[in-house]
Amino acid sequence: MIVKYFTKEQLIASNENAIQANRNRSLNRDMLQDALNTIPDEAMLPVCFNTPHNDVEMRVQVAFSPLHVGWVDISFDEFNALPSQEIPDSEIPAEPSLH
Repeated sequence: MIVKYFTKEQLIASNENAIQANRNRSLNRDMLQDALNTIPDEAMLPVCFNTPHNDVEMRVQVAFSPLHVGWVDISFDEFNALPSQEIPDSEIPAEPSLH
């Protein structure tokens, strides 16, 4: 399975774009910064869900931890520019887990 992800810098930039464009979904700046302060700089923040929204942007769910996610609307260009990582099927849990 191929998973798209944000770097910390990309998420901050995409969130600022969402705020400036007055998109429906963006993350509170202070809460985002607080969350990112607890994550290593080299972290890959996976996109857990994505869908086209309003035919002009992508709505994405990004994971900060196994139990914490946020939603942000980003442009198609931003979404297509996100890096991706292949996750071997053997590392994908069959059932959700809270461990």
